[in-house]
Amino acid sequence: HVVTEWDRYFGNGRSWLDIFKIWNGGLGILGGIAGGAIGVWVFCKVKHLPMAGVADVFAPTLLLAQAIGRLGNWFNQEVFGTPTELPWGLEIDVVNRPVGYADYATFHPTFLYEGLWNVLGIAVLFLVARASSSQRGKVFTSYLLWYTFGRFFIELIRIDPVNAPGGIRVNNWTSAAVFIVMLCTFIFQLLKFPGGDAMPFTNRQDSEANDTDSTAQPRVADEESSEVGLTEPIAVTAESEEESTPRTADVAVVQNPVTIDAKDNSQADNAGDGFQVESTKDDSYGGAGVTTSQPTPEDSSRI
Repeated sequence: HVVTEWDRYFGNGRSWLDIFKIWNGGLGILGGIAGGAIGVWVFCKVKHLPMAGVADVFAPTLLLAQAIGRLGNWFNQEVFGTPTELPWGLEIDVVNRPVGYADYATFHPTFLYEGLWNVLGIAVLFLVARASSSQRGKVFTSYLLWYTFGRFFIELIRIDPVNAPGGIRVNNWTSAAVFIVMLCTFIFQLLKFPGGDAMPFTNRQDSEANDTDSTAQPRVADEESSEVGLTEPIAVTAESEEESTPRTADVAVVQNPVTIDAKDNSQADNAGDGFQVESTKDDSYGGAGVTTSQPTPEDSSRI
């Protein structure tokens, strides 16, 4: 709160070193965002990640954190608004009421308004993120647009003492300035970067999964094929009296093609256990193939 309450640090009898005594007062949200942005920038440089994409990922969580943080104002009975008689008006102890408001009992819970506004903003940011052109920093820019727009109007009814140059609270000046800058930034992003990129972290996991799949070894067709050294699937035609149309079966190519004479019963039995087999040449499969004829009756049950 150095900008909004600089008299506490640079007034008569004050020391600017009190700026670092955060235990004497909280941090302003815009200052927290600025400091956090520096930390994210360092993180992205070390991890070689796109800062715009990382900021898009963090944006909804910032609104959630701010909504939770506003609950502390309820416990402290602070940053409330003008007096009200509405049913949800907040009762404030006399000791915590600003000067001139001692006769009023209930006030607008402006911290509640801001918390609800932030929760609603989370849903809005998710809708923005689903759009095809909403990445490359646009989600984070939308977060600042949403927050400063709501903060400007909520600040109009707050009565806690704060610097007010020109009769306007300094937080209103700050919110308006940030909103205008972010609106120009968002328009620039839409024109300069109309598309979107995959979110960080998930893109890295997908690439690692693809690398794992690419290194997988081919699987042998079946146990019988593996016993004879067959590794590559090919199309095999089978002809019978009832069916003359070729059909495809899953077998594998012989790595070292050999010729098996169908007249040699021992070779035929070893090759097909009852099938008559002969070597053929099929240019579509690299010059190697296997063609089977009608099986013997005793092995017809295996088809």
